[in-house]
Amino acid sequence: MYKSIKYTVPEEIKEKVAKYLSTHNIAKRGEFDGDYERQFNGKVGECVVFSRLYKKMMELKGEGSDGGTDIVYKGLTIDVKTMSRSVYTKIDYSNNYPDLQMKFPTDILVFCSFNRKENVMEICGWIFKCELERKGVLRLKGTDIISGKKGLVYEDDIWEVKNEDLYPFEWLEKYSEEDLLKVKYDRIKYGKREEISN
Repeated sequence: MYKSIKYTVPEEIKEKVAKYLSTHNIAKRGEFDGDYERQFNGKVGECVVFSRLYKKMMELKGEGSDGGTDIVYKGLTIDVKTMSRSVYTKIDYSNNYPDLQMKFPTDILVFCSFNRKENVMEICGWIFKCELERKGVLRLKGTDIISGKKGLVYEDDIWEVKNEDLYPFEWLEKYSEEDLLKVKYDRIKYGKREEISN
């Protein structure tokens, strides 16, 4: 059963991220850079996940593309993806990953949802990136974001993966580096691209 981990986001994290973004430009990839709000939500998500894993504040540094690596944990690279919502997540909610970033050699994708209304970050779960093509669905540029509703469409090709297809975040903490690598290599043989368009 799906169950996210909920954190009330400390003001210290939000202030640190705001200060960092005021002096650093991380939108230098030239693709899927995101506006200030997306950058802010993304960095807050990274800080919350890092704090959970390492029990300390994340050091924010660097500009431009991170090459798909936000955190290194147990020898594995992690890319944290955060969506902004005004509600809490449910099992059938989807998380997004840009197809343009499939080229990055990332090991693990962690998905979060930032309820800005309640100031609560949910860590929804994670998957190995090599599983994305099997667990997710590729929705092409121009596809309606909300099925059946016109006018709001994806501006880029986006992978959607539902919360029900994610591993509980606790598993990432529980298993050793050796066990995680064994599972990752077992999963690499799977993968099938499924495309959906209007």
